[in-house]
Amino acid sequence: KDMIIKEKVDYTGIFSWSSFYGYAHSWLSEEEFGVVEEKYAEKVSGNSKEIDVEWKATKDVSDYFKMELAVKFEIKNLVDVEVEIDGKKKKMQALMKKLFMDS
Repeated sequence: KDMIIKEKVDYTGIFSWSSFYGYAHSWLSEEEFGVVEEKYAEKVSGNSKEIDVEWKATKDVSDYFKMELAVKFEIKNLVDVEVEIDGKKKKMQALMKKLFMDS
């Protein structure tokens, strides 16, 4: 196996974890990757959560080659918040520390 690319994303702020999770999975599927969730762990501590997710995404390129992505999400201090978007209240999550995504 040759590592072609290694990327890392750090994010702190407000977002929807369920929307992000669904979008990332849908994008990989639309790009014709088979996605296997190898780990999903949640740890609740008071009003915050820690979430660890690991996916393996594979795609055949030819009869001899395939691409394989190892995607890891490490989410620390995820807290539910209520925000107002276009005059409507909506439940989202705030990351007080970081979302770490590695592939």
